[in-house]
Amino acid sequence: MSSNQPESNVANETAVPAPGNVLRILSGLHAGASRDLAEQEMILVGSGDDCDIVLADQGVARHHALVNLVGGMSSLRALDAPLRVDGLPLLPGDPVELRGLQRIELGEAAIAYGQEHDPGWATLLPDAAAIANASRPQGAGVRKLPLIAALAVLSLASLAIFAAVMPQHEKPVDPRSQLQAMISEFHVVDGQVAEDAEGRPVLRGTVRDASVRESIEKRIAKGGFEAAIDLRSGDKIADDVSEVLRTQGINAKTRYLGNGVVEASGRFEDMDAMRTAASSRAMDDVPGVTKVLVRNFVPADQLKRTAAGPTEAAARNAPTRIVSVVRGEQPHLVAVDGTEYPVGSEVPGHGRLVSIGQSAHVISADGALHKVVPRPVTAAELEAAAEKQAAADAAAAGIAAVQDEAAGEQRRVARASVPAKRDAQHKQ
Repeated sequence: MSSNQPESNVANETAVPAPGNVLRILSGLHAGASRDLAEQEMILVGSGDDCDIVLADQGVARHHALVNLVGGMSSLRALDAPLRVDGLPLLPGDPVELRGLQRIELGEAAIAYGQEHDPGWATLLPDAAAIANASRPQGAGVRKLPLIAALAVLSLASLAIFAAVMPQHEKPVDPRSQLQAMISEFHVVDGQVAEDAEGRPVLRGTVRDASVRESIEKRIAKGGFEAAIDLRSGDKIADDVSEVLRTQGINAKTRYLGNGVVEASGRFEDMDAMRTAASSRAMDDVPGVTKVLVRNFVPADQLKRTAAGPTEAAARNAPTRIVSVVRGEQPHLVAVDGTEYPVGSEVPGHGRLVSIGQSAHVISADGALHKVVPRPVTAAELEAAAEKQAAADAAAAGIAAVQDEAAGEQRRVARASVPAKRDAQHKQ
């Protein structure tokens, strides 16, 4: 080339790195890889293909961190997942100031930036000398950002940050499969996924307590899909068992043990009455109950056992059986004998009836509020009552026949005795 040839005025478009600044991968699958840094640059780090530093390590989010170098200042922002800076956690949110040679941990990988020949690298890298003397080819997953791209990023910094934190499009959530997975996760007893009248999926079954039900409600809300739940909690089931026992004159402390088993504990002198109540039709009608486990604190030698059923005292103190709850303008309870109890009246064995809404409630003598559980007359009870009445009618008819026969015999005897008396008088 001739010495008098004019020099070219065209500038090199390759990014000009800041004097000696470098970003290095300290640990992980790409440990040892490095990248020269421009004086002003924005670097997106994560596992996504659109990142400037792509890390395939476990625990690295798609858009994990954003390193920003502007005007001699450096900052770091956590995006899709938390990270650690010199061992201290940094949650997604506002950017924080970043100093040279601070160890940034993302999942199982770690990175840092600083002056290339800073002796402090020796405290971060296992073999700083080897890395310093080695050439710095582009490592796996690392892309170098040219100067013109860096300037474009700086001019659109806000747009880049917005794009980085935008949520990715996800596949539509299948509500039924999500609810089905919750059955095993939250141990829903007799769990099933059905549909309501509007076609929405409904999770039905029994959970241990109200806190589990709340956890399921939060999971559905967080999942962003529409579904309903029809779950009975163990606390509610235990309360219903206690109410059934109370309506039969038995006071017990109930506790849900799981899998449909309810423990009823207390002092039960009449175990026959307790067993009858625990296996009654009213107890069978309590949803979610498979077994009532009785825990009696009365010593065995003090128990009252009767072959014919409950003791006379228990029979006398047994609450009035309520067969139905009538709502409307004149709400009232109906007893098994047809007696009606309006709001405000005393229901024998229950207490004062204070309200009838979705449920009927009474206040007992000790001031406690109880729910009245109606026990409708069953077909089996009607059949048994009919048989008992027929037997009574037959017995009454038999007695009447015997009485009629006895009366006839007395009349025959009386008629036969009259001639005998006359004969005796003539002989005299």
